[in-house]
Amino acid sequence: MTFHENGNLFEQETYLKGKLEGVFKGYYDNEELWWEGFAMNNLRHGEIKVFYETGKLKYMGQYRFNLKEGLWKYFNEEEVINNQECYQNNELVKLNKCGI
Repeated sequence: MTFHENGNLFEQETYLKGKLEGVFKGYYDNEELWWEGFAMNNLRHGEIKVFYETGKLKYMGQYRFNLKEGLWKYFNEEEVINNQECYQNNELVKLNKCGI
């Protein structure tokens, strides 16, 4: 765990045999959740969500072995989608590749 200068939690991670494993979270200095994701064998793998300091969703997407994969959605501060991107092996591709 690491902390902000004000003593509040900054990052919460779990390690197994020295490698990042399982849920990892980051927090703003006001203790609101900043990001939440999952790691496997020291690689981001699975869903990631990033939040505004207000607690509302900023964007979400998927990682597959540390590479962006699939549909990523970006939201404004009212949590309305204002952008979407599609990734295959960390490369930005046309949205129709993600079924959009």
